[in-house]
This record gives sequence, C-alpha cells and structure tokens, in this order.
Amino acid sequence: MRQKHHAGQPVLAAPFTPKSEDRRTARTTRTARAANITPRQALARLSEASHDLRDPLQVIASYTALIADGLCGPVTSEQRIYLNRVRGQVDHLAAVVGSILVLARLTEPGHALELSNVPARELLAEVHDLVEPFAAAAGVSLVVDSPQTPIVVHGERTALLRVLANLAGNAVKFTPRGGRVSLSAVALADAVELRVADTGPGISPAHLDAIFDPFVQVADTSAVGRRSAGMGLGLGLSIARDLTLLMGGELFVRSTVGVGSVFVARFPANGRFPTEKAA
Repeated sequence: MRQKHHAGQPVLAAPFTPKSEDRRTARTTRTARAANITPRQALARLSEASHDLRDPLQVIASYTALIADGLCGPVTSEQRIYLNRVRGQVDHLAAVVGSILVLARLTEPGHALELSNVPARELLAEVHDLVEPFAAAAGVSLVVDSPQTPIVVHGERTALLRVLANLAGNAVKFTPRGGRVSLSAVALADAVELRVADTGPGISPAHLDAIFDPFVQVADTSAVGRRSAGMGLGLGLSIARDLTLLMGGELFVRSTVGVGSVFVARFPANGRFPTEKAA
C-alpha cells in the first residue's frame, strides 16, 4: 500500500479519483461503481480469481526456471535476458495475487492473530535483508537504525514482518534514485513505534487518508512517480493498516511535500494502550 499516511485516524471518508498514471486503479474503481459494489466486494471477487491464478503462475515459474538453468538445452545470453524478464513479471504477478489473498483474509469476520513479544532488532534486520535487493536496483540507500537497548513489539511475527516490508517496499518505490529509506524502532512510555522514513516526494494533506484504501495509488508526475506508475494494485498500505489494527496498533504517516514521509506503526507496550486499561 502506498504509505500509511494516517495520523492515527480511521481511514477514508471521501472517494479518491486517480489520474492517468493510475489507469489500472481507475479501471477497478469504475468497474466497481458500474456494478454497484463496494471496494471490499470487488476485493472478494478478485480473491476468487486469484485462487485460480496461483497454480498456472507456479507452472510458468517452474518451467521458466528449468529453461534458464539449461535443462532443456543451451541458453544464449540474449535468451537468458528474456527469460529473466519473464521470471520478473511472474514474480510480480504472484506478489499481486498474494496481496489480494492476504487482504481478503483480513476482511473475513472473526479473523484474529496470535500475539507475542517479538524483538524489534530482529524484525528490522530481516526486513532490511528482504527489501535491500529492491532498494539496490532502484538506487536507494536502505539503512537500519538499530535501537541501542532491546525493544520488543507485541504482535504476531509474520504479520509484523509484512507490515514493515510493505512500508519499506512502498517507501523505496516512491523514493528517487540517490535517496534514502531508514528503518527504526523507538520505545515510548506506553508504546513501541516501528518507523519507516524516506526522502521521497512527500504526500499532500488531501491524500493522507486515501492512500490506505485498497486499490488507491496517489498519482505522481515526477520522475520517480513515472517510474512507479503501474507497479502493483495499491494494496500494500491497506494490508499494512489492517494487520496493524488487528494487532491492536495504529498506522499513520507524517509527511512534508518535497521533503519526505515517515510511516509509523505504533503498538501498545503491554498489548493495551492506557485508555483501554482505564476502561
């Protein structure tokens, strides 16, 4: 999801209309409106189709790998380039399918996660290793500001990793070449914050809520915006938000146009915020 830029407030009140760079998102929105269904209902239908796509994608990926490894005969350097492009597109589509299925599961009634205390330093290091190849290819510096003292986050490990990875990947995608994305964890008096800061173009106040909705991507006519146009369906931030809420936390963003953004996933230090304790 493009970054969770909400400052602790519940998401989306007003509809957002994407520009020409977001044609795929616009088509999804128009189709949903024409059929008189909500974005969540559209997501449910996409989820059904995504289940049917998984097996063919795995077959394509497997046979492409066999050919690239030379098991079907010699492969020229030019052929290898084309095969790598195919594999890259298959991986991208598989990631989109996975995001749709994850978001669909999150919207199921009664969905819950098993929470425990997870070391923040391990989360930051693992997400760095996961996103670093993407950052290197984009010419963006990805760094970890490790906490000086041990910090634990009360959440579900896999869900926490996905939240951080989605935020970091989104930050890299919208940060220009030569820019910087940093991952950090901060312990407050009653909460722990996982932060992803970038030196990207920033987000205008008018779009801070909308970016957390499914299938929404804020149009950007800058060079980095053109580079990122058409990448993904705008589900990353929505998934990060929903996972954070399921773990009892909140996801918001502080952003300055022309300077950058800081996405913050805040979790109660002991599994509950003070207002809940007093209730």
